Amino acid sequence: MSDQALPPLPHHAAQLEWAIHYDAYTRLAKGPAELAEVLRPAREQYAELGWVPDWCGLDLLRGWAFFLQRTDHHNDALTFDPETRREWVHVLQAVAEHPAARWRDRPPGVERRAPEPEGD
Repeated sequence: MSDQALPPLPHHAAQLEWAIHYDAYTRLAKGPAELAEVLRPAREQYAELGWVPDWCGLDLLRGWAFFLQRTDHHNDALTFDPETRREWVHVLQAVAEHPAARWRDRPPGVERRAPEPEGD
């Protein structure tokens, strides 16, 4: 399948809106360069292995989604390039699957594969 033929991501607009509400520039780092540095080890491991490292905490994952949204926005892109799109999907799934994630933490349209923890 060519890059041009990728189907649209379901819930993409709602997910972008969800990501921006985290504000990682306040919660994790003071700006884009600092946030990129905070995320660097996780993103490098993702690039090497093809999956989100299991050592990532919920705030790091939410910050990662925020970073991808902001990067896409600043590049004036309407959709992610194929490589970023894969990363986006994997990060959002990791947020949904994280044991500490509650319903308000989860991105729209991403189903949790694991059973709901009690008390959610």
